Amino acid sequence: MHTYVGMEDHQMKSKALIQRLKSIRRKQGISQAVMAGKLGISQNSISKIEIGQSELTLERIYKMADILGIDLLELFR
Repeated sequence: MHTYVGMEDHQMKSKALIQRLKSIRRKQGISQAVMAGKLGISQNSISKIEIGQSELTLERIYKMADILGIDLLELFR
């Protein structure tokens, strides 16, 4: 059985994931600039991701989790 996930539900989950990554980044004392440098993108790009103005790709989620030293699956729990 397939469950339909509406766009609003997807956006809510994406926002929650982004907030979780942001929270972990801050708790670890990693600045947006440092995170951006490790990802090979600008600090402005990280800022846009964290406020929801830019899309967060699965590849970038994976890289951010690796930088933060957290298990990717833990992010989705």
